[in-house]
Amino acid sequence: MKMSIAYHHQITLEMQTFQDFEVVVSDHSKDDKLVDVIDEFQDKFNILYVKNKNDRGNGPANTNNAIDKCSGDIIKVMFQDDFFYDDEALKKIYYTLY
Repeated sequence: MKMSIAYHHQITLEMQTFQDFEVVVSDHSKDDKLVDVIDEFQDKFNILYVKNKNDRGNGPANTNNAIDKCSGDIIKVMFQDDFFYDDEALKKIYYTLY
């Protein structure tokens, strides 16, 4: 059972004990700086990067775009100021639901 993380900016998932997840990044910024950040983590995570040119400046539409691209059975939306409290957060979410 795979989990999807719909994520906007920083990727802070390295310490999670549960590893069966994908990271979906929907980028509605005007520049390509986020691509450099994603490249740093591409070998550590299964990352799907989507450049969302149609909804620039529309945060809710960008979030919906990320959710639409998720393929996991569980979707956790995270924003740039969100973080996981401990290294078993994804594991707790998964085993609470399954």
